[in-house]
Amino acid sequence: MHCHSSDAVLLPPMCTHSAFWLWATGSYLLAKVLKATDEVIYERTHNIVS
Repeated sequence: MHCHSSDAVLLPPMCTHSAFWLWATGSYLLAKVLKATDEVIYERTHNIVS
């Protein structure tokens, strides 16, 4: 099936990858939080987990 330029305007996209972007953003934010709390975690686990 061929896509015409008018189809792109009239029909919504089949896949926007929104789930991917939500997972990517969530992972990024989790990494930032863990980086900010790394020193606390390291001290509370008696220098075992970082």
